[in-house]
Amino acid sequence: LDPLSAQNPLPGEWTWEFQLHGDSCWYPCSIPGNNLSALLEAGRIPHPYSAEYLTIADREHSSADCSFRAKVFVDHAGLAHQHIDLHCEPDALCTILVNGAIAGQTENAFRQHRLPVKELLRAGFNEIVFSFRSPGKYADSLYSTHTPALPGGARTMVRKPQFHFGWDFVPEYLTSGLQVHPVLAGWDDTALEHASIQTLFANS
Repeated sequence: LDPLSAQNPLPGEWTWEFQLHGDSCWYPCSIPGNNLSALLEAGRIPHPYSAEYLTIADREHSSADCSFRAKVFVDHAGLAHQHIDLHCEPDALCTILVNGAIAGQTENAFRQHRLPVKELLRAGFNEIVFSFRSPGKYADSLYSTHTPALPGGARTMVRKPQFHFGWDFVPEYLTSGLQVHPVLAGWDDTALEHASIQTLFANS
């Protein structure tokens, strides 16, 4: 049972934009998505699976810090809930900001997060930003100071899909992003976090 089904996802469209840190431009993008899919949507890079992309010598865009931001409308009825949580599953090394205030940070991929954000929201349009550090640069900085050196190289320093660092079936694609669309959910008094069904067999 998905805990969200027992809560109240707030209505409202999310409008997404993407930015490479150091770039003054924000580009419209789609979520679920990542830095490479956003750059492809913006026409900034050729398709990552193309020979043209794989022959690019300088892929600084794939190792740069980046951010995704969403504009979300929350009405007074939504704000009337006693609690409002942001449910999200960002990639590793992410700082989540709601209207400029830090709501949470992640070190690992593969995790679901439920962040209390009611006090950070306001009636009307809200800005939610997912800001990512470069996994490649972060891994290199940790690995360079680690003694003894671990087998596997710098990739062992970051808990994210290891094939992002290259594998026998794929070149290196160091992506950062959100593979599941975030949800704002309101609840009152109590919230169901987990439920399961067990079948018990009794001796006949």
